[in-house]
Amino acid sequence: MYVLHSKIANRSVNYVALTRQTKSLSLYVSKDETTSESHLICQMSREDGNKTSLCFATQKDIEKRQEENTLTISLKRGAEKVITKLKDLFHKNEDFYAFDQTKENR
Repeated sequence: MYVLHSKIANRSVNYVALTRQTKSLSLYVSKDETTSESHLICQMSREDGNKTSLCFATQKDIEKRQEENTLTISLKRGAEKVITKLKDLFHKNEDFYAFDQTKENR
């Protein structure tokens, strides 16, 4: 099998090209495009830019992160947490803990 290396090929293309041989493989490389073995390794192992959509943040995700980074929002959320803890500390609801006994439970 003969494979012509190109500096525009990525890791996926090179993997397919180099793993499909059955008996022998000859890799041809242009010295104009690839000057050394280290350049060849870098070019052949380069990842392509295609990723699944799950790898990217949506506009809402980006806006939410930007919002979370602002000092005003951080202070507001901190104050809300303190107020909630104070409310929980002084909250008394005796009716919540009063259980009615029905005829069946007696």
